[in-house]
Amino acid sequence: MKKALDSVSITGFKSIRALEQFELNKLNILIGANGAGKSNFVSFFRMLRAMSEERLSIFVTESGGADGFFLGGPKETPQIEAHLKFGQNGWKHSRWVNSGRRIFLTEALPVSRVLMLVEGQTERAIADQVFAPALAVKGVYLYPRIVGKPGHKGGNKFSTVRRELKALIHQEPQSTVTTFFDYFRLFKDWPGLAEAKGKKPDEVPGIIEPAVAKAVASVSKKSAGSVLTSTNG
Repeated sequence: MKKALDSVSITGFKSIRALEQFELNKLNILIGANGAGKSNFVSFFRMLRAMSEERLSIFVTESGGADGFFLGGPKETPQIEAHLKFGQNGWKHSRWVNSGRRIFLTEALPVSRVLMLVEGQTERAIADQVFAPALAVKGVYLYPRIVGKPGHKGGNKFSTVRRELKALIHQEPQSTVTTFFDYFRLFKDWPGLAEAKGKKPDEVPGIIEPAVAKAVASVSKKSAGSVLTSTNG
C-alpha cells in the first residue's frame, strides 16, 4: 500500500523562497492573491511527476528553461531543496542544481527519523536546542518525548522506561529509538546500577551504559525490531 504525502518543505523553487512543513490532506484547496505562489506550488509537483516519468528535460524545456525554476535565477539561488514526508516514518530529501539549460537532481535520499525518550524538561530542551539542529543538517530528524505523565519532573523506574520504549517501537517500527537520561536519581531497577554502587564517578558510565544498552536491545528484539541505542548523560 502506497503512503500518502503528509507534508512538504520547499526552498528556492520559482517564487517559493522557503515553505516549511506545509501539511497536506487527501483534498487540498489553495487560496491566495495573484502572485502568491499557488501556480508555482502546483508546478513543483508537475516537476516531480515529470521526473517519475523520466521526462524532466522535456518538462524544463517546455517550461521556458532551467533558469526560471530557481528563485531569482541561478546566481541568486544555486540549488533547489525539498523534503517530502510520507506517513509517519517515510521521508525523502532531494536537491536540484542548474547546469546551463538543464536541471540535475544531485541528491535524493531517505531522511532518518529518530525518536528520543527523555527523562524530563531539561533533557528535552537539550535535545530540541542542541541535538536536533545539529542532526537536521545531516538529514536526521529528532523527536524527543518525555517519559511518564505530563508534568513529570524526572526520576523514572526502568520498568516504566521499558514499557514506553516498547510502545514507541510498536507504533513506529521503521524509526530509530534512543534514550537520554541523567544518572542522578536512577531507580534501583535500572540495569547496572547495583554493579556501579561504590564505584568512582568516571567508572559509572562504563558499567551502566552497556547494561542499559543490553536491556534496551532486548526490548527491540521482543517488539517490532527498531534499532535502539542508549544515551545517558
